[in-house]
Amino acid sequence: SVNIREKIAAIERAIPRLREVAISADAEGSADPWILLGMAAYFAGDFRQAVEAFGEAEKLAPNDFTVCFYLARMCLERSMQARMSAERKSTVGAETSKRLTERALSYMAKASKGAEALDQHVAEANRAFAVGSHNEVRMSCEFGLKQFSGVGTEEYWNLLGFLSRGEEAVRCYTAALEIRPHYAWACF
Repeated sequence: SVNIREKIAAIERAIPRLREVAISADAEGSADPWILLGMAAYFAGDFRQAVEAFGEAEKLAPNDFTVCFYLARMCLERSMQARMSAERKSTVGAETSKRLTERALSYMAKASKGAEALDQHVAEANRAFAVGSHNEVRMSCEFGLKQFSGVGTEEYWNLLGFLSRGEEAVRCYTAALEIRPHYAWACF
């Protein structure tokens, strides 16, 4: 059984060392330590540090799939938060959501170039999600689950879970965890 709290605690303990490695490797021009730090910070819930780390990685590898995908994902998440604020009658929230969605789309376009077919398709499903085309997201995810198998397809289940409610959402997130037991997005 997965004990996600223990896994996240281990990630949180590793973050200071990952930061040291990223800073010392920066002189060598490698984006990899920044990417690892960004992923660790993201999964630990430290979005400020994740954005900073992926920003540094972007300077070194502006077209890297992982960098663009995570930056897009974070923009989408912030866009969703702003959209919820907009639904509570906040004009600022609506404008912020629009701006973040446009940034997410830009990153998704970069992420899909040169990526594997599965990653390209996942980026397209996320792009549809960014523009609020939920029917397109569902169709894209259903197609992806028929077309592809194994690790990577948990992204489809996660999107379907986000669009679903109640038992259907639980079923989707459970399917994501069956594919990749340590998949943090499905645990939250």
